Amino acid sequence: MNPIFIDFGFIQIYWYSVIMLFAILTGSFIFYKILRKNGISEFHITNILFYAILFGIIGARVYYVLFNLDYYLKYPIEILEVWNGGLAIHGALIGGIISIFVYCYKHKINVLKITDA
Repeated sequence: MNPIFIDFGFIQIYWYSVIMLFAILTGSFIFYKILRKNGISEFHITNILFYAILFGIIGARVYYVLFNLDYYLKYPIEILEVWNGGLAIHGALIGGIISIFVYCYKHKINVLKITDA
């Protein structure tokens, strides 16, 4: 199977990116439904999702760079070149979860009492 989903010549979109986008949208939808059911306002839900996705991407890159630190110490400018690959799902989870807890702590939302019921 070809790893490239669409090739515009100057930019390629990979299947991995499409799958990750689908996962983010699906997870956001489920997260939204659960939080609305637990009485959290749309304002807070959209803010939580925004920060979780943003810091998830940042965390994914930081995690990848830290595990390839020898290379990035030699070529530090490439740390910013995300389009050349190099994101780690573990870092995305860590960054996203930390941002959710920080936001909820700051806005006094008890995220530990949120249930699926």
